[in-house]
Amino acid sequence: ARAVAMNLVAVQACLAIGSPAWGALAAATDTRVALGVSSALLLALPIARGMVVPDALMQHWDGVYHASGVQAILDTGNASSLGAMAPLYGAVSPTVYYPAAWHGIVALAPGFASVAAAANASTFVFGVVVWLLGTAALGRTLLGGDPRRTALVVVLGAGFSAFPVVILSTLAQWPLGAGIALIPGVLALMVAALRGHPGVAPIT
Repeated sequence: ARAVAMNLVAVQACLAIGSPAWGALAAATDTRVALGVSSALLLALPIARGMVVPDALMQHWDGVYHASGVQAILDTGNASSLGAMAPLYGAVSPTVYYPAAWHGIVALAPGFASVAAAANASTFVFGVVVWLLGTAALGRTLLGGDPRRTALVVVLGAGFSAFPVVILSTLAQWPLGAGIALIPGVLALMVAALRGHPGVAPIT
């Protein structure tokens, strides 16, 4: 009986896949996936081309400072914003406040042979993955879940040159870039909460 039931389910699945409705859904899904992949490549390829090699250290004072901050966390084990950057200032200022969330995340990233490689990887994580997923979530939340409009929002999100390419790749302002990359996703969460989305706790 179980085998018969499984065969019936398989037949129904085959019929559904062969139906015009399934073909339209598959085509729409393929289009959205293609737009998403194209958007990711539009952002990632210029960054990779400028980077040349994965472990290249950014030749900019921001890049040197932030990479040194990550190394300081690895050396001391202190990732607190209230003192993680203190080794970079020596005896001039033994107690230093500097937001160290990005530095702590990169210091914890496993599998990298150098700080430069981990920092450069964060460019792709925040500037491509987090940014595009956040814009997709925001577009879906604001536009009522229309998949076509959401896909267009993702494409538009990949069309800005100031972010992520300039901030993360040219200027190496990684902490600032990570914060900007999180904005669309946080806004989407706030809008969903204000609208009483069933999957998000409402704001009262």
